Amino acid sequence: MSNSVTSFYVAWAVVSVCVKSPSEFRCIILPVSEAKRAAQLNLDHAYPKARFDGAKKRQGKVWVSLSHIPKPRDASRLPILEEEQEILSRFIGNWEIENTAIGVSLVAGLSVSQ
Repeated sequence: MSNSVTSFYVAWAVVSVCVKSPSEFRCIILPVSEAKRAAQLNLDHAYPKARFDGAKKRQGKVWVSLSHIPKPRDASRLPILEEEQEILSRFIGNWEIENTAIGVSLVAGLSVSQ
């Protein structure tokens, strides 16, 4: 996703562009650690081990709703959706991500103890 190659340059943020229509969109700037956590939660929700009938689930598009949590077919996935939306909601419209990030030093890109 980011920082996959060792280099002088190190990303400290990920920008997600959420498009509703060509004229209506939002940009969410997240620290790398929070973006990776949200992405993993999305994958955990979208691609469970198997379908309800036991067949392996094919991969497709990954998406997230920023305004509401859709009703999942499997209620056990609801906490994953809620946690993902909680992460993203802290950064929607927030340009001071350094104050919002939990346990992350954005300047050095290192975790800090609390």
